[in-house]
Amino acid sequence: MRRSEPGGRTWIEASIRGGVDLAVADDLAAALIDLDGATTEVGLSQLDFIDAAGIGARVRVNNHLLGVGHRFALTGAHGPLRRVFELADLGEWLVEAA
Repeated sequence: MRRSEPGGRTWIEASIRGGVDLAVADDLAAALIDLDGATTEVGLSQLDFIDAAGIGARVRVNNHLLGVGHRFALTGAHGPLRRVFELADLGEWLVEAA
């Protein structure tokens, strides 16, 4: 994880490895919300699997961050993982790494 504060606004980068499923989705959502950055960018290049609970966790994080005026983005989604987000109509969260 990397945290920086350009122009007084906090930018947080975090990476997720392995898979996100029902067993870890709630803990992951809580951890991402606790980061409390004006922009939270989560790298998915090392993520192999995500299920509906993982997608739901991302929706909760996004809704929370937008509700407090922050931004949420996902980078590094690849192949089938990218397609999952696109099929869930969440492709707008996918951005190229800065």
